[in-house]
Amino acid sequence: MIQVNNISKSFGDQVLLDSASFTMDKNEKLALVGRNGSGKSTLFKLLIDEMAPDGGNIIRPSNYQISCLRQHIDFTADTVRNEGALSLKEDQRYDTYLVDKILYGLGFTEEDLKKKPELLSSGQQMKLELGKVLLNSPDLVLLDEPTNYLDIVAIRWLKKFLKTFKGEVIIISHDKEFLDEVCHGIIGLKRRKFRKVRGKWEDYVKSFEEEDEYTDKLRVSQEKKAKELETFITKFKAKASKARQAGSKSKQLAKLDIPKVIEKEEDIFLKFHYHEVRAKTLLKVENLEFGFKENNPLFSNLSFSFEREDKIAIVGKNGKGKSTLINVLANKYKPTDGFFEFHDEAKIAHFGQQEIDKLHDGSTIFEELREINLSLSKTEIMAIAASMLFKGDVVEKKIKVLSGGERARLLFAKILAQKCNVLLLDEPTNHLDLESVLVLQKELKKFPGLIIFVSHNEYLLKHVANKLIYFKNGEAKFFWGKYREFLNTEGFEDDLLRPQKKENEKEKNKEKNKNEPRKIKENRDNEKNILSNNQQQKIEEEIYKLEELVQKYQDLMQDKLQNGEDITTISIQIGKLEEKIEEKIELLC
Repeated sequence: MIQVNNISKSFGDQVLLDSASFTMDKNEKLALVGRNGSGKSTLFKLLIDEMAPDGGNIIRPSNYQISCLRQHIDFTADTVRNEGALSLKEDQRYDTYLVDKILYGLGFTEEDLKKKPELLSSGQQMKLELGKVLLNSPDLVLLDEPTNYLDIVAIRWLKKFLKTFKGEVIIISHDKEFLDEVCHGIIGLKRRKFRKVRGKWEDYVKSFEEEDEYTDKLRVSQEKKAKELETFITKFKAKASKARQAGSKSKQLAKLDIPKVIEKEEDIFLKFHYHEVRAKTLLKVENLEFGFKENNPLFSNLSFSFEREDKIAIVGKNGKGKSTLINVLANKYKPTDGFFEFHDEAKIAHFGQQEIDKLHDGSTIFEELREINLSLSKTEIMAIAASMLFKGDVVEKKIKVLSGGERARLLFAKILAQKCNVLLLDEPTNHLDLESVLVLQKELKKFPGLIIFVSHNEYLLKHVANKLIYFKNGEAKFFWGKYREFLNTEGFEDDLLRPQKKENEKEKNKEKNKNEPRKIKENRDNEKNILSNNQQQKIEEEIYKLEELVQKYQDLMQDKLQNGEDITTISIQIGKLEEKIEEKIELLC
């Protein structure tokens, strides 16, 4: 159990924590929620001793190990697999199958595991860091927005892993669906205090609503009582017959505890300016194809037509072409074949990382908003900025000093400043806090125009999308139905249960490789082979049997993972079998 006792932390005049406390029980998994800038990441730094509190203390059990997903990355090994192995405990140092199991689940391929870590994309590097945290087998895992760099398949795997993890977990995430499925409760960081609530997000919100309602009623009642006492004292304090009574009332007034007015946290206010359009169909796509490499398209033969009010989600693994499709439709990339056509009256607004990167660092928030729509008055610009929580003099801040969350809100403000009937959104929830994501979800659902969006946030997918484009098995396909229906029919289960192979590997080779011992050289040098043919055959037969047994244990382990059961004994057995296979293979090489 870990105890946080009356900790305080300030940065200059900004007080983040003020005598804040909570306790965490054994094997408890908690969501840490609060507005951006409220102090969530600061708490993580306090827990791992990267920062000291101004007051209070944190009590941890002896030999209690905490691992945190860090944004600072430093690799030392020559391959991704070996980098992951560095996080294994000493007695597991050579159990690389544990590394493979974790990294496969996070979306790495066999080819990826052989690369130098420095050659991975920034997103893959963060996934590797997440894998190292999980491989470290700590007592407490701290995850700060772990889903930001994961696709849906990896997120769904991570959910299952964390549910069966034997230890404590604290997660910062804007994905309500993820938190509700994994966590037992919530630590809310609000008004510089912690509040721990057992249950889901709705239970946490309800606890504040009920308390705030009671506090408001109590304040009104106490203020009314105070006014009555003051009136009596003023009226009768000069009268001798009432002086004693007035004195008693004065003591009552002095003891009266009137609650302060509750600090209200402001939500972003998203109000898209819809441009009326008479057309029913806003977008037609025929045989669309795009690829960065010749003869290797990310998608091809993609044909569909989208109507006004359609809400289209693009889903699938990372690196398959989801964001690229959005960028093609936004005219950032030219198709390599086929074509698409928006209606003449279509007014398009685009949200994506490329657009965030195009914000002018030297401009102010006000200047950036004025540039997008010169017809807006200063009052209108200030109102739009305020709706995204940029109020008063804050609009004069330079963009170069804005955080990732502030930049995302500014890009939304730019979209609000223009009239549109088509929204192209690429991961719009990244960098937003949970409260802002819920506001966005409601407004997207109400938007009367066409929305095409990429997201791995399953809460958003379930509550906004009514049709899907999904990337699977090297193809982009169309699904006429909602996300829940997609999960029940197509789904991602195959991707969850099967370790990923090289992307260009053919199905026929999979069957062939299944019947061959691993790491046996196909064309080994016969002159170096000192074993007789009979001896070779016998050893290869033993390897075949061991391989079949490993496969059975791996299938059993997947079943136990699905059911939330402990897999320690099976993992040890697989490790022993792996060692025997390696010994047999050495005899053949």
